[in-house]
Amino acid sequence: MPISGDIGLGYDLSLFHTDSDDDIEFINSVRLNRAYFANIGQTRRQGLSARVDLNADNYTAYLAYTYTDATFQTGYVESAGSNPAGDANGNITIMPGDELPGVPRNVLKGGLDYNVTEQFKLGADAIWQSGQYLFGDEANLTPRLPGFFTLNLHGSYQVTPRVQLFANLENVTDTRYYTFGTFSPTNSIYLVQAPGATNPRAYSPAAPIGAFGGVKVTF
Repeated sequence: MPISGDIGLGYDLSLFHTDSDDDIEFINSVRLNRAYFANIGQTRRQGLSARVDLNADNYTAYLAYTYTDATFQTGYVESAGSNPAGDANGNITIMPGDELPGVPRNVLKGGLDYNVTEQFKLGADAIWQSGQYLFGDEANLTPRLPGFFTLNLHGSYQVTPRVQLFANLENVTDTRYYTFGTFSPTNSIYLVQAPGATNPRAYSPAAPIGAFGGVKVTF
């Protein structure tokens, strides 16, 4: 039988502001497909994090949101590499206030776990993330990496106090999304996987829909 009981509500709100001096950045070299690490001055990361938790005997749920404003505070010039937005000298100029690549401004997460019975549990969790600038576009001159939404499901059955069956279904909607973006040369290196390619934007794709399960034994 389903379990019922009292409901508890919890919440948390945090603000953060961090300035880093002599931060280290991965800098494009004038040599093709080469880069190096260098100190580029000051960067800033600020924003807020909020979370709400709901708890009862037969279910738990949460919703969490993070806003991050991550920016360069010191300007500098670097080689554009394969970034098509480079100037006539093949450089890009980073200005104070430009966003750090690879850092989404908005991330929203949520989850729900429900006890169908004392032994049988079902749950779901989801994440929505806004776009982010590609690495190699520290000057924010080209479109962001697309944002995405993905949903996962999970369940378990407690056969005995020490034996549990479990199953997970990830990326239920088979969403095609990307976790990383940068620029790659197309005119000087032959790409076997994409002959004739002209777009230097290169993405790292996330895993498609997938399912797995197993048996967990506690000793």
